[in-house]
Amino acid sequence: MSAINPDEIISILKEEIENYDEISQNQEVGTVISVGDGIATVYGIDHAMYGEVVVFENGLKGMVQDIRRNEIGCILFGSDTRNAVIAFQKAASLSPDGIVGPKTYAALLPYLKGYTIHRVKKGDSLYSIAAMHNTSIRKILLANPTVDPLNLQIGTNLTVPFAFSVVPTDVPYSYMLLTYRYFTTRRTTQTNG
Repeated sequence: MSAINPDEIISILKEEIENYDEISQNQEVGTVISVGDGIATVYGIDHAMYGEVVVFENGLKGMVQDIRRNEIGCILFGSDTRNAVIAFQKAASLSPDGIVGPKTYAALLPYLKGYTIHRVKKGDSLYSIAAMHNTSIRKILLANPTVDPLNLQIGTNLTVPFAFSVVPTDVPYSYMLLTYRYFTTRRTTQTNG
């Protein structure tokens, strides 16, 4: 058995201390004050951003969906969420790993925004575009007030709203979401493929 060199131990400890300071500056610790119906209410996280992924002590992840003065509400990700992400990835011809990485996020983004962009091609009509995206001609016209429905120009980008509500209308969102300022302090977040 070889002896451990004290200089190696000191070097490792110094590196850990330096890294600890860097890591601790990017993390906030809160207290879970309630959990129910897949939502955790967390007290003490002052710099959360809407849509940010947070990691709980037990490894469970959640997404910030409600920001209030002293607390945040997080949707908890469990096996149902992972299975839904995998199903979405399969439907979008992505690698079905259950992780919302950059490619999955890009595919989900239109659903988060509530619309997609359609570039007009030869043979397109408002009827065919509405049918293709499962929405109504009226919604397309409302989203594109300068477009002449009888003279669609090839290459024009149309905003095509979805026919369904993207944000549930029965959720009491706080006005803080609309007035929340984004801070430069960021917590450690996971960014997988």
